[in-house]
Amino acid sequence: MAGGYIGLVHWGDLEPDDAEADAKRFALKAISLDSNLVEAQATLGDIYLYFDWDFSRAEKHITKALSLNPKNEFAIHRAGSFFIYYGKFSKGISFRQRYQELNPLSFFSHFGLGWAYWYSHNYDKALPEFKKALKMNPDNIETNCFLALSYSHLGNHTKALNIVREQRLYEKKYPGIGIASQIYARAGHRNEALELVDKMDLPIFDYEIALTYSILSNKDKAFEWLEKCYQRHGTNMLGLKIEPDFNPIRSDPRFKDLLKRVGFSEN
Repeated sequence: MAGGYIGLVHWGDLEPDDAEADAKRFALKAISLDSNLVEAQATLGDIYLYFDWDFSRAEKHITKALSLNPKNEFAIHRAGSFFIYYGKFSKGISFRQRYQELNPLSFFSHFGLGWAYWYSHNYDKALPEFKKALKMNPDNIETNCFLALSYSHLGNHTKALNIVREQRLYEKKYPGIGIASQIYARAGHRNEALELVDKMDLPIFDYEIALTYSILSNKDKAFEWLEKCYQRHGTNMLGLKIEPDFNPIRSDPRFKDLLKRVGFSEN
């Protein structure tokens, strides 16, 4: 049940501050009943990661889960996320590869490995994983978004824009319209990108708006929206260290300050 709160926050159905206390209470209660519950330990690690940005405690509980059962699929999957977010790409990819070996026919195994490759900036390796995932779930918004982003970062803006238009991502809920805006911006379609920004009226989009402004090299606007995301404790801030589209603003002292406040080292 505790893990369900993370999903609700991820999709914008619940704000982080409204979910943290209950999520942590359920996870701690499960561990108090049995400290050897692998899923409870891994979930508590996720809660410390997503809600508290406490990387030390998150790693402690995820490592504990893996020590209890090194073959537990949930713990392996969550370890992959943790290490990718922290910028330890080879370790994160290794965990996602192990997860795929245990679930070779699973949609999540292909999407998850593609996600790890993408954030590791291995877009050519991410593409086939997203394509395999889409064969299993063709209408999945997030996978279509990452497929389009992969083409965009490989310089194939035509294919990226085709996906945006064919899937009508600009009409989709989070993250569709946000990703569409970024792809338009990366392709040089500034006006279209900003038109979509004007349509993003929910708090969950603050991070996506910041990304669009970063791509467009509007530093002040990018930091304005990143600060909004930080103040509401948006879980997307975990992507700050590894997000490639923040490269245009990464050298700014304000970015280094945000990294520090979220809990990342500057390196």
